[in-house]
Amino acid sequence: MRMLLYIFISISFYSCDLFQTRTPEEPDISGTGYIPPTSYDIVIENLKNSIKEKNLNNYLLCLSDSSTSGLTDFIYIADPQSMAQFQVLFSEWYRRNEEKYFTSMVASILDETNPNVNFTDVEYQNFNDSIIFTANYYLNIEFTNDQGESLGQGKPNEFEFTGAYARKLSDKFSAAIGAKFIYSNLATGRIVEGNEIKPGIASAADISMTYKTPVKVSSYKSDFTFGAAISNLGSKITYTNSVNRDYIP
Repeated sequence: MRMLLYIFISISFYSCDLFQTRTPEEPDISGTGYIPPTSYDIVIENLKNSIKEKNLNNYLLCLSDSSTSGLTDFIYIADPQSMAQFQVLFSEWYRRNEEKYFTSMVASILDETNPNVNFTDVEYQNFNDSIIFTANYYLNIEFTNDQGESLGQGKPNEFEFTGAYARKLSDKFSAAIGAKFIYSNLATGRIVEGNEIKPGIASAADISMTYKTPVKVSSYKSDFTFGAAISNLGSKITYTNSVNRDYIP
């Protein structure tokens, strides 16, 4: 009993004073340009900042997601002219497609470059609980040297030609194949580490299969569907004369 009392007194004597205030730490000001959206203009500002910072998570936060917000899932609807020209590409363009596109864009941009998006011809249509934002946008990339000094801006452009063929092979099984040609011009004419940047050119194919059969669970009739897909089978891509090429994202 004496030894336990002695230990308690020693700990109390050498420990810090629990009632003494400490000098407050400096606030952590590191972070991103994402602002909790309470108005439509903040959503647009978050979108611009996420592109400038090349931040995928913040970019996706700008898109509607039913799993977290209870709202309708994001879907991209192209203008009639683009839809008629690239019907296969834009017929089903959802949040996962935006994630893939953004990841591919960031992977193609050098670390020392800063992309930014500008909107022109902006129009707003107000509704009871929503706003339709219509605008033309331009993606610009500012090139800098190792000291962070600006070397001017570039205007990248990319396009993809896609063709697809699908066939029902039986009552339960179908298959499809697609082919695409990719042209990616991000920084043509720039010199980076002694290498001249050139347009990236690649081709690839997609293969998909679907199996569908009716099933009965208890007294309910339903369908069982299984699908598999292999994407981007084809050449690698490079933006220089280097023999080291990268896989298509």
